Amino acid sequence: LTSLANTASVLMIFMLARYGLRGILAARHPIRCALFAILFVLAQLGGFRSNLFANVVVIGFIFFLEGLHRTRLLAVAIAVTFIASTAVVPFARDLPESIQRSLSFLPLDIKPTVRADAEGSTDWRLTIWKALLPKVPGYLLLGKGYSLSVMDYQEMGPNNPFALSAHADASLESLAISNDFHSGPLSTIICFGFWGCLSILFIMGAGAFILYRNYKYGDPALLSVNALLLAMHLEHILHFFLIFGAYDSDVGSFAKYVGFSVALNWGVCRRPRRAVVNVLARPKPLTAEPNATSAPQPA
Repeated sequence: LTSLANTASVLMIFMLARYGLRGILAARHPIRCALFAILFVLAQLGGFRSNLFANVVVIGFIFFLEGLHRTRLLAVAIAVTFIASTAVVPFARDLPESIQRSLSFLPLDIKPTVRADAEGSTDWRLTIWKALLPKVPGYLLLGKGYSLSVMDYQEMGPNNPFALSAHADASLESLAISNDFHSGPLSTIICFGFWGCLSILFIMGAGAFILYRNYKYGDPALLSVNALLLAMHLEHILHFFLIFGAYDSDVGSFAKYVGFSVALNWGVCRRPRRAVVNVLARPKPLTAEPNATSAPQPA
């Protein structure tokens, strides 16, 4: 199911890049709209709530970037979303368990085992984050880095004391010791301190600036691709802060959007130059100048 969900996500990205959301929702192409809806449902079979968040946010950003909120499609989108949400409520328990897990953050009637599994994952993250927050001030100027001490290796070894110590301090868990915090801000500030925060903010801001310039001033034929790249970059920023992130992997993720956009648009697009008119230069008169070589006319 996970492979099927990943394949559906890739096909959704391809359709958004090829046709744009405007081309998918066009009334004269109902097959595209139906196929995109099916792919959206299949993409939730992985059971990850983050996938649902990413898909909805990216589509929402593209909806506004393509200017569809200024058309009648806004009312249609609101109506379809309301109808689909209402239809899911009575049949939530009958959906596949992976889709139920994707929707577990909503107040729906889903299976208790599925909800317990999803809430256990959330509680685990919150417990580690609460345990690590008091240690943040100690890494503001000099981060921990990615090195592991001998004690860290012992705690992650076969004689892992997690069973005894983690109940008192969740920061002693193996994943926390190995810098796998499941949090973008914590993975940045604990490993690299204040300077790492500056670097990741610069990468996010510079990437958004470049992608916006290419979306705003790029070739109109590339509008759908540029809008998709900008939407994915903005969604990744929200994902990094709110859901899941890691400095070592997300730096490359932000860079790939920018690199592909620069390669596709042959650099960073600029605002088109306007014709400069010198108001001090006077135009030549339209009357023909007399021929100096012609004979003078008699009075």
